[in-house]
Amino acid sequence: EADPCLYVKDIEGTRVFLIVHVDDCILIGESKALLMIKKDISALFEVSDIGSIKYFLGIELIRNVEDGMLWIGQRHYAKNILKRFEMNDCKPKLSPLDANMQLSKTGTPLDADVPYRELIGCLLYLSTCTRPDLAHSVGMLSRFVSAPQKEHWEV
Repeated sequence: EADPCLYVKDIEGTRVFLIVHVDDCILIGESKALLMIKKDISALFEVSDIGSIKYFLGIELIRNVEDGMLWIGQRHYAKNILKRFEMNDCKPKLSPLDANMQLSKTGTPLDADVPYRELIGCLLYLSTCTRPDLAHSVGMLSRFVSAPQKEHWEV
């Protein structure tokens, strides 16, 4: 009831999960139950089974069944952000923004052609999905999207 995109069904003592976003779906469960659900869904809709999940909504998933591990990340998306905003050669930092740093609404206004809003939007998606360590910094910088200053872009 809490998530309208998640469907759960018990089949022969095993639980199956179906996650839907527009026309993309993830089906999770034991093999026998998955085959039954796939058959039922295929009778109603045209379905493409691409096998084991590797990407979903721009999020990369790497499974290690033997160790019971699942890694999620957006390495490709992050690299595309760096490329799009011409930051391929930037140097990594341990912390993206000093927690005590005070940003101001005053200063030198950023040129109108600098894609500040677009960058903040990209970083919000990244921080929301797989990089919560960026959430504070992106949240601080997002406060200035209506009137960004050069200082905000350079941070």
